[in-house]
Amino acid sequence: MAQDNLPDQARLERLERRLQALEDAEAIRNLKARYAALCDKQYDADGIAMLLTEDAVWESPGLGRFEGREAIRGFFRGASGIFSFAIHYSLNGHMEVEGDQARARWYLFMPCTLAAGNQAMWRAGIDHETYARMHGVWMFRHKRFTPRRTGGRDQRFCHPACRHALHATVRRWALAELDAGRLSLDAIKIGLPATRALARRIESTPPHAE
Repeated sequence: MAQDNLPDQARLERLERRLQALEDAEAIRNLKARYAALCDKQYDADGIAMLLTEDAVWESPGLGRFEGREAIRGFFRGASGIFSFAIHYSLNGHMEVEGDQARARWYLFMPCTLAAGNQAMWRAGIDHETYARMHGVWMFRHKRFTPRRTGGRDQRFCHPACRHALHATVRRWALAELDAGRLSLDAIKIGLPATRALARRIESTPPHAE
């Protein structure tokens, strides 16, 4: 009699797995939406940190690489000094879930305003992300942004003056964070060229006489 129920049991298990996969995908979409909303809320650093695993990594070629929840929190505490306005559009998400691990690829379109000079620009590219289920909750484990700069011909998403303003803003932010002890030279060295140049300048500057 028990053998007669095996096909139904196997079918039920398949349905449960499919349902779990759908629920996991929806939870990750909601995680992504919460992250975007917190970024658009003047970069709520504490709120964003709550979405990350303890060993999370966040990186963007234009802004740097930060390892660990607290390092990422420190970056976002100063992010509104770089972008005074931003709206994060996450599009065309492709997701793969395997148990308590998942990965996804999203298109990012981000109209924004640079704090320096109040200059409008936009960023576009691909977000490559991995996630982990921690104590039943999905969280970001690794978030890497790859800017889109080519599309058959060279694409310039903002006037050179905008890019120079972005670099100048990042340099000012980095100096302020160094002075406050929230940023290290090692972190700057793996950032964008402007901040790497800043690190070289700092290292070559002789100490002031007391």
